[in-house]
Amino acid sequence: MEPEKTFPPHREPIREARLLPVHAPAQVIGRNRELAAINAHLKQGGCALLTGAEGLGKTALAAVLATAYSHTQPGGVLWLDVVEDDAAYLMARLGRAYGIDTYATDTQGRSQAAERLRAVLTAEKPLIILDGRLYLAAVAEVLSLCAPNVPTVLTNAKRGHGAWQTFALEPLAPSEAQALLRLYAGISDSNAHKADLDALIQRLDGSPLTLELLGRLVATDGMTPAELRKALEYTESRQAQQAVLTLTFKQLSAPLQGLLLVLATTFTGSATVPFLSLASRVPPPQVISLMRTLVARGLVREAFVHHQSVFSVHETVQRYALTYLRNNKRLEPLEQRALSAALSYATASSERAHLAAELDNLLGAAAYATAQGDAQALATLKAALAPLGAYGFRPELDMLDQLAARLHGTAEPLAETQTAQVAVTAETQPSGATTQPHLEEPPIAETDATPVVQPLWPNAHISAAQSAVSLHTLPELPPTDPALPVAAKAPLIVDEDESEQSDRLPLRPAAPTTAESARGRALLAEAAQLSDPEAKLAQLSRATEQLRADEDWLGAGQALEQLGAHYLALGKPNEAILMFEQAAAIFHRYAQLAAERNALAQIGHAYAAMNQPQRAAEYYNRALFLAHESQDRQAELEALMQLAESHHLLRDCDAAARYYRRALHLAYQRGDQALQGRLALALGALLLDDVRTLCQAAQLLEEAEACLPERAEPKRLLKRARARLQRWQNANLPLAPACDNREFAAQAYE
Repeated sequence: MEPEKTFPPHREPIREARLLPVHAPAQVIGRNRELAAINAHLKQGGCALLTGAEGLGKTALAAVLATAYSHTQPGGVLWLDVVEDDAAYLMARLGRAYGIDTYATDTQGRSQAAERLRAVLTAEKPLIILDGRLYLAAVAEVLSLCAPNVPTVLTNAKRGHGAWQTFALEPLAPSEAQALLRLYAGISDSNAHKADLDALIQRLDGSPLTLELLGRLVATDGMTPAELRKALEYTESRQAQQAVLTLTFKQLSAPLQGLLLVLATTFTGSATVPFLSLASRVPPPQVISLMRTLVARGLVREAFVHHQSVFSVHETVQRYALTYLRNNKRLEPLEQRALSAALSYATASSERAHLAAELDNLLGAAAYATAQGDAQALATLKAALAPLGAYGFRPELDMLDQLAARLHGTAEPLAETQTAQVAVTAETQPSGATTQPHLEEPPIAETDATPVVQPLWPNAHISAAQSAVSLHTLPELPPTDPALPVAAKAPLIVDEDESEQSDRLPLRPAAPTTAESARGRALLAEAAQLSDPEAKLAQLSRATEQLRADEDWLGAGQALEQLGAHYLALGKPNEAILMFEQAAAIFHRYAQLAAERNALAQIGHAYAAMNQPQRAAEYYNRALFLAHESQDRQAELEALMQLAESHHLLRDCDAAARYYRRALHLAYQRGDQALQGRLALALGALLLDDVRTLCQAAQLLEEAEACLPERAEPKRLLKRARARLQRWQNANLPLAPACDNREFAAQAYE
């Protein structure tokens, strides 16, 4: 008799392969023997434990088995991502998948719940997959009580004792490794690049993850095996997996790096698009576009849960990212951002499915808030999740109660399994990452991820996406010093700890103009002749897509820059920033320093239009660096004035004065009298209120009056300066003397 369903099921058995949380690889290489043995064992109702180091393909192998089972067996696949669940919690989750309440905290209740669960699992005969970090003692208890003779696959890094057969995965043999590398690289000719591929295989470790990441660099970035060999030779890491991760990270644009870091610092390394949008402050369409770029590179996987996309980072990649952030003291700000995103998501979500989809992240946020002593955040999460109690989520609500008791010092001592469960929820760092090894990671230019070289989203989509989430409640990260690109011979991403740059990753040469790309350029030229704003916007969008399709990236960068300028003229700075960021990344990739500088300065203008002078100053500073390196004095002068104005708005008068002095020095070099007058006026007005610089201010204002005789402001300010000087002299108070204006300006520039 079928048990009565007390609430709607959660994470029901999956009967379509496309809905599995992990998709099986298109082709299995080097694991046929293990697959055959495991499959035979499962057909007998057995339990298989897949063990081995991270990256050896345990989860991928489980996905292959799950795909086959979903096609042939009516019971479907019951796939749970597990993080050291204790027995009570694991039973509750298994029962919840069938809509029955199997959560019990005492021995008698546990026995009765086990009988109900056993009856359902025996009748349904699903393939159970428990993937993640298993508390094997609890798993063994639950399987013996509730799922004997039910086919089960366990994945865990370590072995353990239980009623299962262990299958230990080993690195692939050299021939198998090369075949897998060729598969992901798209090299079908068995004789092509043979010497380089043989050398690469010797350098690598036979890990499917490592081989996939390297192969996808060939497929997505167009790197040849010879270039990969050279690039790996320049990495300092002796471990093949770390070296390949370093190379992969360095090939990512800053926005892709930023969004990957945001995903890595979610409390589970997995998140829905709305949650990622809140945490990254990137509109949902761009989140999807960027994340799918990371999926194409093998760093992230995508699943479809509760009718929405969920993106997960591989544990090895997550550890790499977290170690980098921790070593560079950037982990805590992103963890705080993840907490803010969790609070916003929880309070804005009223549907059970939405809360359930991010339940693990919300529990992780609660544990993090507890560790930080943030009672308000914990109370907010408890209130938001309270309605889930009616749908079988009592174990999670009990965890919240335990966290609240711990925070307020009233907690009872927890059992060993409960301690493990509550503690592990708070972990952001994956298991085994406590030693914090030094990695050769690239710096991250921005943690606010912004799309780059991605499909162009229409303005209507962007506006709708921005209105769909409330971003204003999230705190801004403190300003950081962005990693700046360097001129001429530089790697794509600059290591912060390198005093001398090397040619480890060469800049890409610009592709020649072809007949196909000429079509896109013609569309771009036609757009310049249009006066109707909407028609021009549509034409620029068509030109951008055509140029991208033809891989005329410099043309695409120019089109994106024009789109940004058009959006800025229309009073849409957010959309303008998206376009300019993409253009800047393309220009940087092709060493077009002047174009990159202009795009960065335009982003600064957009932030200035949004009354965000701090963000504007960050981009003006990057533009200044490029202008100075390329010795473009006009561009340098413009950037200095923009920085001075931004810092003046921030009421940082000392910084504003320094930038004005440097700009004045360049104006003297140019011999531009009108510009000298304007800068002397601005600088004199800044220095006028400080007695230490009163004499210098008066002297600058005298020069401004001489250079700008038609303007009244220099005369008015000079009169005020002289009156103040007279009062100080009458009082016999000392005044710092002024130096020559040219010398005063040159001192700041040096």
